[in-house]
Amino acid sequence: SKPQLAHFRVYLLGLILYVGVHWLSRLHESVGHSKDYTTFTRFVSEAPWSHHELEVEWRGYLNRHARRVLASLRRRAKGKEVPVYLLIDDTLNPKRGKRMDWVGRHYSHSEKQVVNGHCMVSAMLVIGDLILPWAFALYKKKIDCLETGVAFYSKLDLAAKIVRQYQPLPETKVYVLMDRWYTSNNFLKTIVKERGFEALFALKSNRKL
Repeated sequence: SKPQLAHFRVYLLGLILYVGVHWLSRLHESVGHSKDYTTFTRFVSEAPWSHHELEVEWRGYLNRHARRVLASLRRRAKGKEVPVYLLIDDTLNPKRGKRMDWVGRHYSHSEKQVVNGHCMVSAMLVIGDLILPWAFALYKKKIDCLETGVAFYSKLDLAAKIVRQYQPLPETKVYVLMDRWYTSNNFLKTIVKERGFEALFALKSNRKL
């Protein structure tokens, strides 16, 4: 609905504009939203969401941008396939609260210690100068999955799922980039043999080719 769309815009703008702890009240104030604060909190905490519909709209929006850039790159490519890069990595989003779903203890490479937070496996799509946030998957620790009866997927499992779900745009050549942590035999088979993509990666010194 239009009111929900207005609240959604406030939420996104608040995340972008506000520097500090992202409390809902501060996000609401930072944007100067005229609607009542209680309706905003109900939208965030109680409003029903269709993850599938949201993903369809989001992917459609990203694809429209990608196709515009590709049209320009194809003219310069003169019949050759346009390179497209799918960057796989994980990132830690620190959280102070401990009651949020799936908050766990994860090692932070930036802080050099274990911290509370959400760990996300993500994929960025790079086409020319365009960088798109293509996919995100929440990593859930095995012990938490066992306690709640939820299926466990490792970070490599989540990365492989993202690669399997990516549908290449016409006349493009896909390169999957990743750091050495993701360089495993099964994942490389998914990229190269199963999907027919190219893989660019680092290797640990103890790996055998």
